[in-house]
Amino acid sequence: MLTQENVEYLIGRILEVLARKAGQGTQERDQRRLAQIEAEIERAVELGVRTGGLDAVLRKLDALKAEQAEIQSRLARAAAPIPTLRDLQPLIEAQVNDFRDALEADTEVMRRAMRALLGESRIAVREDPLHERTYQPAARGC
Repeated sequence: MLTQENVEYLIGRILEVLARKAGQGTQERDQRRLAQIEAEIERAVELGVRTGGLDAVLRKLDALKAEQAEIQSRLARAAAPIPTLRDLQPLIEAQVNDFRDALEADTEVMRRAMRALLGESRIAVREDPLHERTYQPAARGC
């Protein structure tokens, strides 16, 4: 059914899957870790100045700088961020409206499109008090 709610739900689910596959959670964790590293570097320098334990501080700074460089490299290689539903809304609305217009303009075009979409399944058209038209695939072989 091409209702706004159904289209938004479907696109939302697709974006969730894409975000998981793209590792956006990993990117967010990397960004947080970079901020933590900056704070740890500052504390290590302050500790070294106060205690005079420069060898230990230098080792800690080297480790933090290496981790920082690794994370920055990983973030630089990361794919572009996944758009949000709000970002895609104008495009989705235009595509759905174009699809509706095409199907409503010519019944033969609609039949061919539905055959391509459903394959061997059949379609049942039922009244729906919430929407003008509701199309639901019928059981296979009906």
